[in-house]
Amino acid sequence: MTARTKVFLVVGATLAVAFLGFMTWRVWQFVQYMRDHPRQEASGEAAFRAANKAIIRYAGQEAFGNTPRAREVAEAFGRNLRKANERLFTEGKPGLLSLTQGRFLTYCQRNESSSAFLVHVPELHQYTEEARQLLHRLAWLSAHQALREAGVPEGHRVAVGVKGAVLYSSIQVGTHQDGADAVEYSGDSLRDLPRLYPFFAAPPPASARPAVPALPAAWAPLDLPTAGLVVVSPETNEHGFYADYRGSDRQALLDEVARRLVAKGFTRSCAAEDGYVLGFTKGGRQLAVKVDVIGVLVLSVFDAKGKDPILHGLCFGRYRAGPSHTLDAKEKEQLWRQLEAEDESPRP
Repeated sequence: MTARTKVFLVVGATLAVAFLGFMTWRVWQFVQYMRDHPRQEASGEAAFRAANKAIIRYAGQEAFGNTPRAREVAEAFGRNLRKANERLFTEGKPGLLSLTQGRFLTYCQRNESSSAFLVHVPELHQYTEEARQLLHRLAWLSAHQALREAGVPEGHRVAVGVKGAVLYSSIQVGTHQDGADAVEYSGDSLRDLPRLYPFFAAPPPASARPAVPALPAAWAPLDLPTAGLVVVSPETNEHGFYADYRGSDRQALLDEVARRLVAKGFTRSCAAEDGYVLGFTKGGRQLAVKVDVIGVLVLSVFDAKGKDPILHGLCFGRYRAGPSHTLDAKEKEQLWRQLEAEDESPRP
């Protein structure tokens, strides 16, 4: 061995030892940092991991839940999903995939305004991509069916996670409604798991929850919806109820208000604006109902002296929509005089 070779070996060994020592020191630093700065779990993460652990393997129980009622919903979810699989894959499309004899393990987390469903599908890795996508859709529909069977109202937040032995193949988040198509978010990777955590978070104590605004005395007898009610507008008076609601389903809120008014003895008597304004009559009282979407749902229930007398008049036939026309100053003055005269006239 030449002197030059010995030098190279010594230098190489020295560098290797130095590099190994450096890496050991960095690992030690990392361990110390993690010990002094433990990662803070996200709200709901621990409860989610516990739920996920419950459906890893079958141990004599197929359905789980955070309450006895939630477990019943999980059972319905699993039953609906199994039936749908049998119809679609075994009978409807033979050969697309062959389901295993394993059990579908399910978990349901039921909260006041949300529900999360987790399902462990046996042998999910054997599913074709087409079959897997159909399964994800079936899981979403089965969750909504289970919620309807449990009497859960529309507007309820929903999450559905479909997993195999280890990983989740689908995470869907949306809102419970008749169409069951309101999937607002869909993912399929580890980074999507945090989307499920809020559904498993413990609810805030009652003292920390915002109080549901009370219905004004003039409108309380009509039993207007309070679920999702955010704020009652200060413009509310004896002639009009105006309030903001959470959500984005305009038709659902309109239908709910209509149902409650009919239950209080009102009769639906007219419609305007392609059905987005409805009129109801009870004796001499005529109320128009409309819902606008402006970031939130804005409900307006008003009589002829409310904020929108022209819309009220269009619905109840006092006015008739004609060709588009911009009023001149004289016509505006005449219109306001007419409205003032109607305001001063006694109600029937």
